Amino acid sequence: MSASVRPILMVLLILYSARSFAQLTITSPVPRIVYQRNQSDEATIVITGLAPPTATTIEARFIPMAIEQGEVTPWTPLSFFPSSKAFRGSVLVKKGQYRLDVRAKTGSTLVAETHVNRVGVGEVFVLAGQSNVYGGLQRVPSSEEDRVSCVDFRQETINEYLLPFRFSNVSYGSNIGPSQPPHLWSILGDRLVRRLNVPVMFLGAALGGTSSDEWKQSAAGNLGNTPNSSVYRRLGIALLHYVSRTGARAVLWHQGENDLMTSTQTYFDNIQYVINKSRQQTGFNQLAWMVSRTSFVAGQTSPTVIAAQNQLIAQVHDVFAGPATDSIVGPENRPDGTHMLGEGLYRFINTWEQCLNSTFFNTALPFTPVDSSAFITSGYTLPLIRRPGETIQVASLRADAHEADNQYIAQLVRADNNQVVYESAPGTANPLMVTLPASLPDGQYRMRTNSTHPVTLGTLGEPFQVQQSATPTATQPSIQLTTSGGTTDPAIQRFAYRYEPKSHGFFVMVRSDVPVETRVESMDGGTFGNSGWNLALPSSQGPDYAEFADFNYLNNYPPSAFGVGGVEPGRYRLAVRRQGDSGSGFWYDVSLIEGRNILYYAMEPIPTVPPILTLYGIPVTPPCVSGSFSVSVIVTDGEMNNGNSFTVQLSDATGSFNAGTTIGTGNTSPILATLPSGLPLGTNYRIRVIGSNPAVVSMPGAPLLICPDVADLSLSMQLDNRVPVVGQVVSLTLSLTNTGPQAAAGVRLQSLLPPAITFVDSPNTAVSVLNSAVTIEAGTVSAGETIPYIFRLKATQSGTFATAAQIIGSQTFDPDSQPNSGTGDGQDDASLVDLRTANATGPLVTSPNPNQTPLPVVLSNQPPTDPTKADLSLGMSTSNLTVSANGLVSLTITIFNRGGLVASNTAIQILLPTGWQVTDTTNLTINGQTITASIAEIAADNSVSIVLPVQVSGTGTITAQILSVAEADPDSTPGNGYENGEDDEARISIRTNG
Repeated sequence: MSASVRPILMVLLILYSARSFAQLTITSPVPRIVYQRNQSDEATIVITGLAPPTATTIEARFIPMAIEQGEVTPWTPLSFFPSSKAFRGSVLVKKGQYRLDVRAKTGSTLVAETHVNRVGVGEVFVLAGQSNVYGGLQRVPSSEEDRVSCVDFRQETINEYLLPFRFSNVSYGSNIGPSQPPHLWSILGDRLVRRLNVPVMFLGAALGGTSSDEWKQSAAGNLGNTPNSSVYRRLGIALLHYVSRTGARAVLWHQGENDLMTSTQTYFDNIQYVINKSRQQTGFNQLAWMVSRTSFVAGQTSPTVIAAQNQLIAQVHDVFAGPATDSIVGPENRPDGTHMLGEGLYRFINTWEQCLNSTFFNTALPFTPVDSSAFITSGYTLPLIRRPGETIQVASLRADAHEADNQYIAQLVRADNNQVVYESAPGTANPLMVTLPASLPDGQYRMRTNSTHPVTLGTLGEPFQVQQSATPTATQPSIQLTTSGGTTDPAIQRFAYRYEPKSHGFFVMVRSDVPVETRVESMDGGTFGNSGWNLALPSSQGPDYAEFADFNYLNNYPPSAFGVGGVEPGRYRLAVRRQGDSGSGFWYDVSLIEGRNILYYAMEPIPTVPPILTLYGIPVTPPCVSGSFSVSVIVTDGEMNNGNSFTVQLSDATGSFNAGTTIGTGNTSPILATLPSGLPLGTNYRIRVIGSNPAVVSMPGAPLLICPDVADLSLSMQLDNRVPVVGQVVSLTLSLTNTGPQAAAGVRLQSLLPPAITFVDSPNTAVSVLNSAVTIEAGTVSAGETIPYIFRLKATQSGTFATAAQIIGSQTFDPDSQPNSGTGDGQDDASLVDLRTANATGPLVTSPNPNQTPLPVVLSNQPPTDPTKADLSLGMSTSNLTVSANGLVSLTITIFNRGGLVASNTAIQILLPTGWQVTDTTNLTINGQTITASIAEIAADNSVSIVLPVQVSGTGTITAQILSVAEADPDSTPGNGYENGEDDEARISIRTNG
């Protein structure tokens, strides 16, 4: 942290990116965030940050923090924004908890590297309802598992610009933000983590004492001035600011105790409206809800409420049965007659665990967003009805990567078509203060916040109404944002305060490896006088408040009496340094708010990650991989222990390792791997290496086409006499060769004899004939074996006969040919031999080829046609290349137009050798030995030929060129001579023999 003062866009500052030798920062993801996995146990994580000025490439990868808690991803390139070193990119990550590694390079030189610890892919739940799910009723244990996360923040009336983009492990003192106190979620989270082996995160949006009508009315936008009358906004904030980034599995709903007098239909309608609103806000119509069956309060239950809850489960899609808790009664379960405490709390937890079973996880479709605008999220513009000309607060939760000169702009858009109707002046404040245009028409609008460098669009906030007739609303004050300065100390991990505005009770809380001193100074002229450095006491010497969880040093700044003196509401500078230092430490200027508020949260260290195994050297030579080959493995980020053994494992044909096959083992790299026989042909086999000590697994290699049972078959044919007389018997030897590497099974050959060729006999029992089709049942052919098959035949008439044969069947894959594909495709499993009778006066007759696989179309190597030009070229041919002296030849000159335009008024110039002459000069212009011919028009993609009778006096060469044309030619210049090598030139040489 630099010594300069800078604003913080939330109540806290968290140092997530590791210090590195150049400026490389990550703004998202952050430690302990959990992304909702999809039904394939994956999540797409979008990474944003700011690279050093010299960086040319950015790459990221995810490394599992523990064995069997994820899969290593490859280094993946991330993209820079235009005209910025801010970057963004996504990586597909399997379920687990990870260390994110990001590195910056200039060319191939590493210039910076940083990490983000504890990034999770698992399960995210949103909590909603009333007091039994809200909590704060009794102290519960801290989470024992490191993979249970929450947002440690709580406000009764939430200021959205104070929301943190920071996540914590659930302790007995951490809030379940954005709006709940500690509760049972540490215990339930531990159980889910152990059962599912994935990280779990809870977002709190419940509130005690709320009714279904209050939830429905506030969801409809009828927000009152009390927490209860605006209760749905808590859920909306969780969805708009957090779930839009992380996704979620479901909303866990537990409410009904305040609806004893509510009818079944009313309760059903109220909660269905709330469910639909949550789905509208996420844009995901299948957002799952788990609805508890609960109504017990003060010894009473409501069958109508239970019926409504069962109706929601039965009739509203993607609503699942939650706990049924009206049976959890008695003083040992509900000491106050309403709330489940003591034994009842653990029975309550048990019911949640039983409902969150495998059937639920297999059926409830998770919400897994990948929204690039969710790095700047907007929520509610309050109140939801405003007059034109009023000044409103536009708050946002910002995690975008941006340059130092970046600013933010608030946009006002129409809710019906997202048309931007107004933009604010740029600024860096949060919230941005925006004055609505005085002439703004009545209607529904939404706000969003965008960044300027780079340009990043934020999400659209909740719609609000503009009405000229609305009751005027005064400009709402905002809390001044926190600023910070000084130099952080690596021994100090957390810095926070606990404040009670009514009593003036105030504690500074520190988590540190060394004793610390703290200082509190009034910044706005208050009466607070204890502004010196004070040694913090171990937390064991202070009161046992739940808020002190996660801190080991405290300083109490008490008032002289309740609400008198001490730390009065206002703005203060809070500073901390290690004991004995003489500097100013590091400090925060903060406007105090109620409760536990964390200012500084250094990224927590993690144990050494397991070694990373990286494969290389796997053969990828087309068309397929077979037999034995070496697999090499590199070990990085650690070492394998003594006694380690590597196992090379092959997936199934779909790429799954659920039933992987061991194909090699070894203690050192490279490892010899051998593909087993009998594997089905597949194109998505993958290979990975597993270490035994420690038990680590490499990232799978690239998909492979594996053809483990391979036999390369080929045919050749030979006649003992290629020029027999008609009726003479000849022997044909057909040789079948298998060059391996495996034996070929079920091999069949066939030759369809040409007409007038007759089969005589064969000494091989494998050879048979039916209707001139000679078939050979070769069966199994060993690797390296050549088998000759002989049969005799004869010609029954004069002629030339081309006899063909091919392999028509094999149960073993051939890497370079396909059985029964025809005899005309040039593959080595077909062969041809020709036989001519002695007089050879008959026609050429070939073997029938009825099943020839269509051959690919021959593609032109010429450039594409230019539709705006006439592309002319010249060709020349002659009836004879050798004639007697003064003999006549017929000379053909062809002009091709391969362009897209018609060629008009084309002139062709022909230069004859001395003494040669044209014997018919019709339509020609003769000037000595130069002849000119004119062509009025040559159509596009067409040609025109000129035929000239020429008397040849001696050996010589005729040359020709296109002399002129009205249209442009893209690759030649008309009339520039005969020796330039252009395609509008031609020449031909003729010899005389006398």
